[in-house]
Amino acid sequence: MNSISCYWLIGGLFLIHNLEEAATLPSFLAKAGTLASPISIDHWVRFPSYLQFLFAVTLITGLSWIALFGLSRLRNKQLADMVAASIQASIGLNGIWHLGTVMLLKTYVPGSITGVVVNLPFTLVAYRYLLNPYRPTIKHWATVVGLAILWHGPLLWLVLWLSMATVT
Repeated sequence: MNSISCYWLIGGLFLIHNLEEAATLPSFLAKAGTLASPISIDHWVRFPSYLQFLFAVTLITGLSWIALFGLSRLRNKQLADMVAASIQASIGLNGIWHLGTVMLLKTYVPGSITGVVVNLPFTLVAYRYLLNPYRPTIKHWATVVGLAILWHGPLLWLVLWLSMATVT
């Protein structure tokens, strides 16, 4: 598999994951207030409405596709592959988040099937095709994972906040 094919698999699998989230969110939101959580999240989290979530998931999916398309056109293939690997690392972090949330709440959480069964394993596959040709050093790995950690939370919270601020 070449880098460009890997980019489109990243975008396609992310789309499938977000479709799972969108399809299962209504039933989750209906029972969200009754979930037995060992910690109180009411002070920290305000659940979005279904339309707000759809807007957010559409926006983040679209942004990822635009970024991956831009990377496919970049002349510096090593830089493009490292950024694409970082995007996939961020998606992998989301899979870890889903797994943790399932364990915390002891129930299915929207997106947890594709997040854990598809996105986490594909992160390793993507690394093989995107990073191995460059014989990655610790510096490469630190850059990829560091970028993923830096933009994963803030980007998701920004998109969610934007959707909650604009969609009623």
